[in-house]
Amino acid sequence: MGRRTIRLGSTTALAAALVLVAALLTPLPARASLLIVNTLADDDGGSAPNCRSGAGSCTLRGALAAAQLGDTIQFAVGGTIPLTAANGPLPIGTDVTIDGPGAGSLVVSGQGAVGVFIVAGVHATLSGLTIEQGSAPNGAGVNATGTLTVRDSIFIGNTASLGGGIYASGTVMVINSIFIGNSASSAGGGIANDGMLTVTNSSFDGNSAGSANGTFGGGGILNTGTLTVTNSTFSGNSAFFLGGGIYNNGGTMTVTNSTFSGNSANQGAGVYSGSGTVTLLTNSTFSGNSAGQGGGIFNAGGTTRLRNSIVAHSPGGNCASTISSTGNNISTDATCFSAATNGDQPNTDPRLGPLLVYPPGTTATYSLQPNSPAIDAVTAVPVECPGGPTPGPGTPTPITTDQRGVARPQVRTAARCDIGAFELEGSPTATATSTPTSTATATATATTTSTATSTATFTSTPTGTPTGTATGTPTITPTGSTTGTATRTATATATATPTATATPTRTPTATPYPQPNLAVQTVPDTPGRLRVTLTARDAGCGANNTLYELRFAAMTNAQVDLGDGALHGSGYTYLLGAPAGQVTFYVVRQTVGQPSTVSLTAVDGCGAWPTFVGGGPSAF
Repeated sequence: MGRRTIRLGSTTALAAALVLVAALLTPLPARASLLIVNTLADDDGGSAPNCRSGAGSCTLRGALAAAQLGDTIQFAVGGTIPLTAANGPLPIGTDVTIDGPGAGSLVVSGQGAVGVFIVAGVHATLSGLTIEQGSAPNGAGVNATGTLTVRDSIFIGNTASLGGGIYASGTVMVINSIFIGNSASSAGGGIANDGMLTVTNSSFDGNSAGSANGTFGGGGILNTGTLTVTNSTFSGNSAFFLGGGIYNNGGTMTVTNSTFSGNSANQGAGVYSGSGTVTLLTNSTFSGNSAGQGGGIFNAGGTTRLRNSIVAHSPGGNCASTISSTGNNISTDATCFSAATNGDQPNTDPRLGPLLVYPPGTTATYSLQPNSPAIDAVTAVPVECPGGPTPGPGTPTPITTDQRGVARPQVRTAARCDIGAFELEGSPTATATSTPTSTATATATATTTSTATSTATFTSTPTGTPTGTATGTPTITPTGSTTGTATRTATATATATPTATATPTRTPTATPYPQPNLAVQTVPDTPGRLRVTLTARDAGCGANNTLYELRFAAMTNAQVDLGDGALHGSGYTYLLGAPAGQVTFYVVRQTVGQPSTVSLTAVDGCGAWPTFVGGGPSAF
C-alpha cells in the first residue's frame, strides 16, 4: 500500500488534535466510594486501609483518613463514638459526606476534652448525627473554615470561647437541626459566624454566651458576616451582656418567619443589632424575652427594619433605641413604634396561643387565638403577601408560607396574610361551647335525653354496649343492641357507657431510669388518664440540667395531653416554651379495656434519653 498523508489545514486544527490526544491520555477521576464505619471505637486513623478494602475494623477516623474526593461515609453501628484527647478532633480533609443513621441513633462525643470535627478548606456534609461534649477554643462541635452543610443533626453541650456548636468562617448551611445547651465564654453559644451562614427549619434552645469578664454575647448566634435565618426558633437562650437569641455585630442579617421566646440578656434578649449592622426582621414573632433594655429587640446604631412582625410581653420594654417600622407590626407597648400608622398597632395584645410545634412544622411557634388582631392584618405596603394589595416599588418576593410551611394567605375575610410567624388556618370565628341540655337520637328505638343536671337515659332493644361521645351539643348513636339504662355526667367531651364496671387495679408502668439523667414518675389521674412527670437529673455530664423537648414516637391506644387543650399522637414533638427541670403531661387511653403505651425521647442538656410509659387494660 502507498503511504497516506494527512494534512492539517491550519494551526487551529493541529491544536485541537493535540487537545484530543491529551484528553485520551489523561486518566479518569476515581469513582466516588461508599465507606462503612463498623465500630464505635476511636483510633489514630490506622484503620484507613480496612475502610477502603471493606475488610476488618473501620473507625470513623479511619474512614475520614481513607476518604477521597466525593466519597460518602455511612455507619453499620449505632451508639456513641468517644473521641480521645490523644487522637484529637476528627479532621475532614477532602470533599466528603458523612451520612449518619439519625441523630437519635449515633453520637460523636468530644467527651469534654477535644473538639469534634474540623472542616478546613473543603466541602463537607454532615447529616443524621448528634455532636456533643466538644471542647475547643473555637467551634467545639465543628470548626468550619471551608464549606459545610449540616442536616438533621443535634448539637448538645459543646463549649468554646467562640462558637460552642459551630464556628463558621466559610460558607455554612444548617437545615432541620437543633442546638441545645451549647456555650461560649466569649460569643456565639450555638454558632459564631464570620462568613456566610444560612439557617433553615432549626431550633436554638438553652444556649448561652458571655461571662462576667467579657462584654460579648449571642447566646444562640453571633454574626459578624452574612446571616440568613428562616423558619427557625430561638428559645431560652441567654447572654451575659448582648443578644440572648442573636447578636448581629457589624454584619448583615435577615430573619424571616421565625420565633423568639424566653431569651434573656442585659440588652436585646431576642435580637441585639450593633453599630454599623443591617438587620431585617420580617413575619416573625417575639414574646416573653427579658432584658434590662430591649427585651425583644435592641438596635445600637445600625439599621434595623421591622415588618409584618409581633413584639410582645417583654419585661423592661419590647424595643430599645430606634427601630424602623416598615409596616404591619404589633407591639404590646409603644417602645417599638408609637403611632398607629402604616398598618402598625402599638399598645395592642396580639392574643397569642401556646408555644408548640404545630403540624406540619418542625420548629415551635406561637399560634394565634381566633380573635387575634394579627389575623388578616397585613394591609399596608410593602406587604410581601401573595394575593394581597398591590405591592409598592421595590417590594421583595412575596413570602408564600408561614414558619410551619402553611400557605399564606389563608383566605377568610379577605385575601390578606396574618402578622407574625403563624398563619391561622380555617375560620377565625370562636368555637361554640357546650350547653348543659342536649338531645341525641339513636338507630332503631334508642333515644337519649339529658336534663339540666346532665343525666341521660338510654332505652333500646339491641344487644351490645352502646358508647356515645358528646362534644358541644352531642349526638349519640349506639351500635349493637342492649336493654337497660345508664346515667352519665355530660361534659365538653364525655363517653357514656351504660354497663357499670368494677374499679380496676391501677398499676401503670414506666421505665423509671432509662438513663442516669432522667427520672420518670407515673400516677393514675382520672379514669383513663395517666399523669407522667419527667425530671432531669444531673449525672455529671457538666451540661445544663434542664429539659428542652419531648419527642413522642410510637403510641398504642393512646394520645398525650400537654395542657394545651389538644390531644397529640405519634410523631409529635413538644418544645418547652422555656427550659425546665421538670415537665408533666398526661397519657389518655383511647379504647377502654385495652393496654396503652407511649414511647418517647426526652432531650435535656446532657443528651437524648428514650423511655416509655403506659399500662395494661386496668392500669389507669
